[in-house]
Amino acid sequence: MKNLEHSEPFTIETGQSYLSKSFQPRAGFVVGCSIYHNNTDGSINPNLVSAKIVTDSGEEISPLSDIRHYRNRESGYYEGLKPLNFETNNKTYRLEIIAQEAFTGDFVGNLVFVFKPEGDC
Repeated sequence: MKNLEHSEPFTIETGQSYLSKSFQPRAGFVVGCSIYHNNTDGSINPNLVSAKIVTDSGEEISPLSDIRHYRNRESGYYEGLKPLNFETNNKTYRLEIIAQEAFTGDFVGNLVFVFKPEGDC
């Protein structure tokens, strides 16, 4: 059985405000994602923090939006995800995170892609 998740850790160090991280998840159909991070209370950056996901060629998978839009809504495993619905096709993807102001502590988190289980129609 293939793993149903791809977890991509990231860190924006203290004093920085931007991240661009490339990664290559396994081949499969991604139904959604969540971003988990350590700034949920705004203690290391109370300003706007945005994220987007693009392919290595710049194709937008998920447009730039407030990072809170990527939170898991805890309404059920699949229902709580930010919907994406795309085939990875062995492409390389890039997570970009942009903050209006520099972080006052390390901003640490994980982008989690969730794959459609094999055999699901």
